[in-house]
Amino acid sequence: IGNQAEWAANADTLSTAFSSNETLAHWQKVGQFRSRNPAVGAGSQTKTADGSLCRKYTNEKEGVENNTVVIHLGAASTVNTGVEDAYSGNSGTVSGGSVSIPGTGDVILIEADRR
Repeated sequence: IGNQAEWAANADTLSTAFSSNETLAHWQKVGQFRSRNPAVGAGSQTKTADGSLCRKYTNEKEGVENNTVVIHLGAASTVNTGVEDAYSGNSGTVSGGSVSIPGTGDVILIEADRR
């Protein structure tokens, strides 16, 4: 992708255009996820049974919607929450409190599906 403005233009949606440089693309994905989800930097954190980190953010005084994300580091085919992996762009269907997301890698960033 050409420049920062072009990359940031669609930060509110799941961008599919990232740098061909693997390291830069990684940080573009993580940066967009962080930008969309205040829970990443300001939320409270709990650890789930599968080792995922669940972060929740609520700020009723400022009128900010509740925001909850799950971050999983390491390979996994099932994470116990969510609907979309913002890192790989893949989504899954929640069933019985879990969702299977095919094609995920070593980083899984779960959030609400924005497509």
